[in-house]
Amino acid sequence: MSNKQIGLVLSGGGAKGAYEIGVWRALENLQVTELIDGIIGSSVGAMNAVLLDTAGLERAAAVWANLKQSDLLHMNPDKSFQVTETQISSMNKADYPRLSSSDPEEQRILQFYRYYSMLQNDVPKDALLQLATNIVHSGFPISQEKINDLITKNIRFASQKRKLFAVCTESKSPWNPKVFDLSEYSLDERRRIILASSAIPVVYEGADGVRIQGRGYFDGGISANTPVLQMHRLGWTKTITVWLHHKIKPVQLPDGHENIDIIPPHTLGGHFGTIWVNRSKKAIDQMRGAYDTMRMKEQILSLAERVRAE
Repeated sequence: MSNKQIGLVLSGGGAKGAYEIGVWRALENLQVTELIDGIIGSSVGAMNAVLLDTAGLERAAAVWANLKQSDLLHMNPDKSFQVTETQISSMNKADYPRLSSSDPEEQRILQFYRYYSMLQNDVPKDALLQLATNIVHSGFPISQEKINDLITKNIRFASQKRKLFAVCTESKSPWNPKVFDLSEYSLDERRRIILASSAIPVVYEGADGVRIQGRGYFDGGISANTPVLQMHRLGWTKTITVWLHHKIKPVQLPDGHENIDIIPPHTLGGHFGTIWVNRSKKAIDQMRGAYDTMRMKEQILSLAERVRAE
């Protein structure tokens, strides 16, 4: 019989990750976080996992409150790129916002959004990689410098309390998920793993991904954006899963395993919400996360009671 308690699964979703901070606040108020002994996350979920575990709720909330657009998409104003209409013909053009702005920073972000939207559609990954590699060679304007600074300033990997896992995607076809147990790596490697887990292919770290022990890795959201099955395969039979999308596909768990889903009833902003940092939206998403968690209060407390009884 497993001696593990409750595993927490945190989805990827960029700026929508503020929702997960609200979920944790509600779980803390319900005195359930003390039973969470393992957390797995993809992309921003991995970032939130280590931030909540090593820095605590209030520090995590402060990081999100101070997060700026330029932290998430650090753009070099001396460089620019264009994605043509033909290159995004397969995407739903109604999905990206029709904003009008004279702000050069906002214009660069909106242009980037066209590129990012390509990643969300049925574009062959190898073909997309080649296209994006060509763009990189012409001088891609985005880096992970600010994300790296955020990790360095706010996360103390040596203070890890729980088992923490980050999902990345192998940078070579067939783009399989790779689950990293952070406790098995050096402190610097842990930092690079978190960077890799949120590295949109080619946008960050070039065409080869973030290098970890000689191999390249990209954003875990590509291969396992909500890694609930991975958590159960690691030995947790009871999990709470936080989704950052309101339309989910049911997950078939092994016999004897159980999971509670926390799902936003409405969109958190779609694809654009993933990259757009807005002060009021961050606060609202945290409140929504806490509210949606409390809607599941009875199921969560029942799960916690059974775990304590074991």
